Amino acid sequence: RSAGDYPTSHALARHTYHRQQHTLGEQHPSTITAAAHLAATLRALGDYAGARTLHEDVLTRSRRILGEDHPDTISAAANLATTLRAIGD
Repeated sequence: RSAGDYPTSHALARHTYHRQQHTLGEQHPSTITAAAHLAATLRALGDYAGARTLHEDVLTRSRRILGEDHPDTISAAANLATTLRAIGD
């Protein structure tokens, strides 16, 4: 994604997230991280609605699984805030 190849990044992020879901389950921290990467890729592609939905889900799961003060939960909140800012909300 940082190299600007968003279509390839999206395909890899989607594939990784789906494999993590299947292998580790929805609540595993690695699956949540994969979802966060996919959401960031969606935002980079301009799919703000998809990014927002996934960022909200990541934040909800992070709070429940990792706790409110975990660094990944704080990052999830910041990522959602970035997406919300991008759409003017």
